Amino acid sequence: MSGESKAGFANFFKPPLSRTSEFSSSQDALSNVDKKDLLKDGYRKSNQSLVLKVHRLEAELRRSHKIIEELRTENALLRKKICDTELLDSNERIEALVEERIKV
Repeated sequence: MSGESKAGFANFFKPPLSRTSEFSSSQDALSNVDKKDLLKDGYRKSNQSLVLKVHRLEAELRRSHKIIEELRTENALLRKKICDTELLDSNERIEALVEERIKV
């Protein structure tokens, strides 16, 4: 009994440094787990933000392609209009311009 009580007393009266080192080592193990979870969470959030950015950029690209096609169509119509007006003589051009102004 005296051996166990001595060990118990010795354990009870351990210097605070050794108790804190045991506590800090368990805290380090927990903090490593927490750090890994935080890193995973950080990667998850950054991946999610990157996915959202990619979707936004893809939508912007689709809108840009649509605008480009509309402008190409308008450009073709204007070229045709220029060709048609070049074929007209000066009196017909003046009449066409007047008619266009009246419409607007």
